[in-house]
Amino acid sequence: MRTAVVTGGGSGIGRAVADRLRSDGYHVATLDLVESDEEFAYTADVTDRAAVDAAMAAIREQLGPVTILVNAAGMERFKRFTDLTFEDFNHVIDVNLNGVFHCVQAVLPGMVAAGPGGQCESPPLT
Repeated sequence: MRTAVVTGGGSGIGRAVADRLRSDGYHVATLDLVESDEEFAYTADVTDRAAVDAAMAAIREQLGPVTILVNAAGMERFKRFTDLTFEDFNHVIDVNLNGVFHCVQAVLPGMVAAGPGGQCESPPLT
């Protein structure tokens, strides 16, 4: 069975994606800032590379190689642009862009090792 990781999988779009992947028969682990008692739910900040690496290592140990990664973790700051501080802007960039970078780098070596068309196939979109 293939293993998917969904960042931001504790709520919103990430949770919907995780639920769909589960219903399609995939093992699904989630990464989120909010702790959860759900099976294979890991608490990690995607902006913290060490936390991402630790979570991915635990996921691989429990579920095997990660073959699907859905980067759904994201944030926004609902403010008028003129009221947005540079610190707010940097935090949005850190989560929405750097978080994707950290997560992709954490799983990519295993996906590349599986080779083209190996265990890394995309789930059907229906």
